[in-house]
Amino acid sequence: MMGPEAIRKALQWAMTSGEAMFHVHAHGGFGLPNFSAIDSAENAKFVPDFFKVAPQSVHGAIVLSCNAARGQLWFDSNDTYEFIQEFHEIGIPIQKWSGV
Repeated sequence: MMGPEAIRKALQWAMTSGEAMFHVHAHGGFGLPNFSAIDSAENAKFVPDFFKVAPQSVHGAIVLSCNAARGQLWFDSNDTYEFIQEFHEIGIPIQKWSGV
């Protein structure tokens, strides 16, 4: 659970930098993770608020497993999002994951 101080610091950073914000958390396990019903409901509440401090950026949420990721991406503050189609892990070796 994110506390209000962590959220305030992240919003301040986005307002100062103008960069995108993503809420990221892990569910563990292997394979393509899913957002829980609670995750999706909470994301729909707070991710659009990121546009109040950095309206020029895209924002979203990502959930991780041990070997994959799924992400929701908002292009503006309305309540519709798109799923992130692909993730690239930069390291040795470079890996590519499908997000859907």
